[in-house]
Amino acid sequence: MLKAVDVELPKTIYAHGWWKIGDEKISKSKGNIVNPFDLISTLTLSLGNIESAVDALRYFFLREISVGLDGNFSWQALVNRINSDLANDLGNLVFRALNMCEKYLEGRISPISCEIPIEFKDSLGKLESKYDESMSNGEFSSALGDVFKFVSVINKYIEDTKPWVLWKGKKYDEIKFFLYSLLEGIRLISLYIYPVMPFTSLAIAKQLGLDEKWFSLEKKSWSALKEYTIKKGKPLFPRIDVE
Repeated sequence: MLKAVDVELPKTIYAHGWWKIGDEKISKSKGNIVNPFDLISTLTLSLGNIESAVDALRYFFLREISVGLDGNFSWQALVNRINSDLANDLGNLVFRALNMCEKYLEGRISPISCEIPIEFKDSLGKLESKYDESMSNGEFSSALGDVFKFVSVINKYIEDTKPWVLWKGKKYDEIKFFLYSLLEGIRLISLYIYPVMPFTSLAIAKQLGLDEKWFSLEKKSWSALKEYTIKKGKPLFPRIDVE
């Protein structure tokens, strides 16, 4: 069909294995199929918009199961993945960081130093060296795993640094460096998740105050942006009530 309409054939095709519900393979003949449109409709009601629903579902399928292997679908696994990775880890990081930017520096961040925090170097180095290869090889779960390890590193950086203590001690240069580091880390995360969660990626960029010039997949180097004027919005992913 592609040849008939003179469309270039894909050079690589990835396929998943069998999907199961419990111990049974999903099969039209058994009548146990899960309609993806129903999934999107339900997630849209829970997350508030269809863009977040589509991104969350795509993330779940690519993160939960390695390409080529069998997978098991359940609502519980889907909700847990959204609540844990997207609401708690990523969404809370972005919302918390932007809150601190508004509270401490009125949303305008321009530090004296743009160096990479030593706490980021190992995780970010692995992400930079492995991500493109993992994506090219269809190892989407592994690539996303490395991205969210970096998310966890940034969250730990907040807890360890205790910016509220720096603020009380009037260590303003340290606060500026700390907040800039958070924003640069979040900016890089938004670029790395773009192939899987484009709507979420652009939503993060908008809250960071980035226009099309600065939101570029080519700008994955640290300190490509020297200052920020943030525009905080709503949390990216509200937690879903399991019941």
